[in-house]
Amino acid sequence: MNRNHRQSRAPLIAVCVLLVIAVVILCALLLSRCSRDDAPGGAEASGDAPASAAPTVYEPEAADVGGVTDLTFAKFVDNAVRLEWTAPAEAERVVVLRRESAGSTWEQLAAVDAADGAYVDTYPSSEPQQYLYRVDVVSDAGDLLARGSAIPASNISVCIDPGHYRNYSPLSTDNVYGYEEGTVMLQLGLELRRVLHDSYGIDAVMTRETDSITLGGYTDSELDNHHLTLRGEYAAGQDLFISLHSNANLDNANGYPTLNQPIGINKTLVFVNRVALADDVYMAMANAIGRQVTAVNAEAGLTTSGKRFTEGERDSLITWSDPFNDALDTPGTVCYRDGENHDDYYGVLRGAAKADVPGFIVEHGFHTVAEVRRAAMEGDLVTRWAQADAAGIAEGFGFVVPKT
Repeated sequence: MNRNHRQSRAPLIAVCVLLVIAVVILCALLLSRCSRDDAPGGAEASGDAPASAAPTVYEPEAADVGGVTDLTFAKFVDNAVRLEWTAPAEAERVVVLRRESAGSTWEQLAAVDAADGAYVDTYPSSEPQQYLYRVDVVSDAGDLLARGSAIPASNISVCIDPGHYRNYSPLSTDNVYGYEEGTVMLQLGLELRRVLHDSYGIDAVMTRETDSITLGGYTDSELDNHHLTLRGEYAAGQDLFISLHSNANLDNANGYPTLNQPIGINKTLVFVNRVALADDVYMAMANAIGRQVTAVNAEAGLTTSGKRFTEGERDSLITWSDPFNDALDTPGTVCYRDGENHDDYYGVLRGAAKADVPGFIVEHGFHTVAEVRRAAMEGDLVTRWAQADAAGIAEGFGFVVPKT
């Protein structure tokens, strides 16, 4: 009885073993297929080497929340800069970041409500400092939603004085090309302000932004004949005063018509006030502006002296005079012109000195040279003069054009 029972169970056990083996094989095949489907390329992937996992990259959800716009800056006090921006309505938080102008590592300064629209960054000293800034939109948890564009900014601000006013000195000759000093200097001043702000992060104020100028209740000719110091005094609290001009000569200088002087007379002169004269940084800056503008004139074929510019040193400045001003084939230089009581001769520089601000007058070139007038009105000379002025100012402060 027991022996027959064991014999009857043998076929059943064999069948169970075969079923278990079949299940194991089937599971192995399914696992192998799943592994192939998970590989890069899905079921089409092939090859014996296992695929490495791709790194996880977080992308801002720009489609959900836009970045801040109109990010700008202004000097706040000597050791601080104020950033301002416009955030999208759906943004709730932003983080303010900065990095060295020549660096690569961003430092988070603060997380603030997006609606605040402003942040003041305070520096440890009032020494000239230049940074790149960025404002990113983040979630309440601090996750990046939209990365902002970077801008340069600094704790430096200059006062730009576009010389004279419109129609201060209209020219009467056949080849004027529409040149008028007061009008062209306004164009130059506006472009200089833009380049300083956008390229170097240097703030600027202007004595005038239109064809006319009004300061202290005086207008136009009153500020060129009797109250010039007000233009320089307007720079109070700024780091530099720069008055923009083009030069002229005595009547019939060098035996040529007054307004048709040869290119050989063209040179760049930078006049410094007594505050700048006493400061090595600003003397170096004046030389840098002179070199940069001279190079522009030379590259435009507007000088016979090439890129030569005589470096001015405090104890050996050339004494300005009409013969030197009108001399042919003579390089430009930095000048100081003494006035009564050993004060600054020029009223605008005297006013800046009164406000204890280093000041320059930049005579970019001679508008009594027809080729200069034509290059200014029909070419890009004014834009290039502005770039040269900005580069010289930035060099003096030790600033660069940051890579954004």
